[in-house]
Amino acid sequence: MARPKKSSNRLEKAIRSVLPPSAHVETIRVEDDQVLLVIGTQEIKASWADSGWLKQVRKAIGRKPKPDIVIARKISPGSKEELKKNNIGWVDETGDASIAIGSIIVSKSGIPINEIQSEASWTKSTLAVAETILCTKETRVEEIQRLTGLSRGSCTKALQTLTGMQLLTASTKRGPQSTRSVRDTEQLLTAYADAATLLSPKEKISLGVTWKDPTSGLQKIGEKWDRKGIEWFATGAVAASVLVLASAI
Repeated sequence: MARPKKSSNRLEKAIRSVLPPSAHVETIRVEDDQVLLVIGTQEIKASWADSGWLKQVRKAIGRKPKPDIVIARKISPGSKEELKKNNIGWVDETGDASIAIGSIIVSKSGIPINEIQSEASWTKSTLAVAETILCTKETRVEEIQRLTGLSRGSCTKALQTLTGMQLLTASTKRGPQSTRSVRDTEQLLTAYADAATLLSPKEKISLGVTWKDPTSGLQKIGEKWDRKGIEWFATGAVAASVLVLASAI
């Protein structure tokens, strides 16, 4: 079953955006969520992974034949780690790319646009509510208001936003008897991690480190702090990335 032409054009457009204008790109075959492309003289198998969440990327990796690259709207940090582990490249629609196939070498960072916030209405309140749900599994407005200290209106709006993104399900649309539940914990966690990265606070303390991998580097220094009896904790994007990777094990 072939994908609609519009979808295959979307995949080709994402790849063209990270290559020089003179590069020859041609779609040879389209089947389900896989596309066979030729870049110059190099054949490349590309798989589509929708929003780029870890669960979707794992599904793309598992397709037969195995893809050379995975393409998505935005590849999450956890998904990049999974792709690296499987020696598979990626391209996303922000322009972020990592390809090393034959003579084709591409390494680019995506345009730093706040895509998640504008498209899905992520705000600081939405982040706080999502983090509370992930930590407590609580979805009642009254309890979330008590735990976060946010206003009832902010909590209600955040829950509606998460429901609209299909991260939560609602039994009824409104009213005191309305209840919600998490549709997919892994998807909520990954979406939260991406949003936390893009909505990082303006107030920062910067320091230089030699870590190639922030997550493993933080783990090693954390072990030293533990031995010294120093209390510490990680929040936001770093903590979410650790949980995303842990859930994949």
